[in-house]
Amino acid sequence: MAVSSRNKYLFSLFARFLWISFAASQDANDCAFDVTGDTVSSCTIIMNTTVFGVIPWKMGKADGAYFIGGPPVDKSGTATSGYGFISTTDMFLATSYHKKAWMLTAFVTNSTGPTGKCLSFAYAMDGLSMSSFKIVLVTYKQDPEEAFENGTFTGPVQTQNTVLWTQKDLTGGKWKDAKLTFTAPGPHSVAFAAEPNFQYERNRGYVAVDNIKFTEGPCGNECLFDSNTCSWENDEGQDDFNWSIGRSSRKRGTGPSRDQASSLDVSITTGGYAYIDSSYPRRSGDTARLVSNVLNSTARAMCIKFWLNMHGGGVGDIRLLYASENNPNVTKEIWKLWKDEGTSSFGTDSWYPCQQTVSSEDLFKLIFEASVGFPGAGDIALDTITFAEGSCPSVPPGSNTGWGDCNFLHGSCGWELPRKDTGSCAMVERVAESSYDPPGHTWNDLDIVDMYIKFDLGCYINQARDKAFLKSKTFTIDSPQCLSFWVFMFTTLATQTKFGALSIVLNSGAGKKSIIWRLQNEQQAGWTYAQVSMLLEPPQARVEPADCTFDDGYCQYTIRNPVQDTDVPSLNWRFAYGDTLNVLRDHTFEADFGGFMFIDSVNTDLKSQLRSPKLQKNTTYCYTFYYASFYSDSGAVLAVYRYVNERSEILWRANQAIIPERPANDQQVKWYYGQIALEDQASDFEVYIEGQVRVGGWAIDDIKVFTGVTECKLRPEAATPNRF
Repeated sequence: MAVSSRNKYLFSLFARFLWISFAASQDANDCAFDVTGDTVSSCTIIMNTTVFGVIPWKMGKADGAYFIGGPPVDKSGTATSGYGFISTTDMFLATSYHKKAWMLTAFVTNSTGPTGKCLSFAYAMDGLSMSSFKIVLVTYKQDPEEAFENGTFTGPVQTQNTVLWTQKDLTGGKWKDAKLTFTAPGPHSVAFAAEPNFQYERNRGYVAVDNIKFTEGPCGNECLFDSNTCSWENDEGQDDFNWSIGRSSRKRGTGPSRDQASSLDVSITTGGYAYIDSSYPRRSGDTARLVSNVLNSTARAMCIKFWLNMHGGGVGDIRLLYASENNPNVTKEIWKLWKDEGTSSFGTDSWYPCQQTVSSEDLFKLIFEASVGFPGAGDIALDTITFAEGSCPSVPPGSNTGWGDCNFLHGSCGWELPRKDTGSCAMVERVAESSYDPPGHTWNDLDIVDMYIKFDLGCYINQARDKAFLKSKTFTIDSPQCLSFWVFMFTTLATQTKFGALSIVLNSGAGKKSIIWRLQNEQQAGWTYAQVSMLLEPPQARVEPADCTFDDGYCQYTIRNPVQDTDVPSLNWRFAYGDTLNVLRDHTFEADFGGFMFIDSVNTDLKSQLRSPKLQKNTTYCYTFYYASFYSDSGAVLAVYRYVNERSEILWRANQAIIPERPANDQQVKWYYGQIALEDQASDFEVYIEGQVRVGGWAIDDIKVFTGVTECKLRPEAATPNRF
């Protein structure tokens, strides 16, 4: 979607994805679950995990997916290849109390060393009954060989278990790549752990893993700072001093007492961090820069995540800068944190999670630049830099110069909520996850109760088609942008199929509003990623200019009457509201009191046109709509025309005789589906729906236009223009 210069709009950041390659691996725990005959190889993977009080995973072949579970193809797309998987049915039927399932890599007797290891793998998740998939670092408190025999554990073993990675979003059975960096001080294994969702015990689900690979050292540009700064380097020319590696502060009142990982789990005794030492000879305003290596241009957005410790009463600020390789001497600030403006919680000896979306069409570098505040009274430390696919809201709120990043954990970040009347329910408000409301989407290492914005469509004080808005502040953009968010649409009533819509409305001032994204009546299995930009997600939320649900008006449609004076509303198509037409319910939400267009007459010949906005030339469309007929009228005709270069061509025509199963009385009027293929034209064109009545009426609702559709048959077939 092109964005005109300096208009006041509603967007975020153009996005691409960073691809990070991995070095060749020779680790004994690597496993692609190869198939020999009918046998799937488990490599050195330990499948019998009952000694840990959990359910074991099993081997699967893609061609058996619909028989015992798992995805229908492995990561390579082959239907006869293998993978490791666990079905929720197996977990629910197991006698284990916790119902959790593990697949465990063979133990490694020595430590990873301070540089750590990179674990990469592919995973697929599907089914309402799958709750979460985790990667757990299992460190042994005793020699694991004492309880190990013939490839499995035969006796009890004491372990320390640390969750390294969590995924709750289903992949719809599609394979996704993942990676993570970890360190272990001694003998260890990695567990692939799954947990079911007891709320959907009757439903089936699974998680599967393929292409497990371990490589020495951190993943790509990730860094734990347990040995050095990894691929990040101190800038020797653009700053005043260097970042250092530390393990614990030597000063009271400033600097971290432990690194980020050990601050969460005191049983962890290893780990370091990068920090700036603000003591002598440093002076206020001195800066230190830590620079990444050259990163590839991004095909999709990536999210850089890191942890900060800003301990001390005199800490300075820290910025994340972007520098294109095409102009390396010019940096752009994309994230900033400072103590004195809205970040009063900083200054204590605590680690805080931070994150920022990054994208670039060029090769680029990222730079952490920290500055000294009051010398000797505030050190800034950085730890656990990781990367994830996809965009993410800036954390903490206010750290980004953009207008609307928010995870709603600590407020609405400048988004305007309507005022709630005391004692009443609110159609839109910020709520916490609960047993009544679904769990939130924001994952955090601190186990904080998530908050999000809820549009409560069941609020008793609201009527059908009532609206509530979550509004951004006014902002200005002058380049293509992307608004991304996660959405969960659901209803607690299984019989309620039409319950509401969520729309993104672009307000460019002077009363100019347009819907650029809309999802209606879509019940999701969980949180679904959405975005509005050059690439819209999910596809069914796309809104074309000629789309209209007539919830509260004509959208971009206009009324023309070729016979009567168009200034007489009763002679034209008109918008139904209130009880103007009570024999028909709105199709969009099956609601009473209007929400569609109609034309009717009593003993007067009427003909009126409902005209679309311009449709683009050189584009093929599938034009769809719902129509209804009410009152008996043998002469009533509904037709659809294409109007191009001042010439009209009839494409679709219906009368009451072609409507199947017409109701016996007008209290049971039904909606019917219409569809027309619109071939590409050499010029822009319009479509108009013409209603002709004398003693009856027609209604139109939910016009939806699709582009790029390969097949668009005339529906109903009896609506052929020359049939009567």
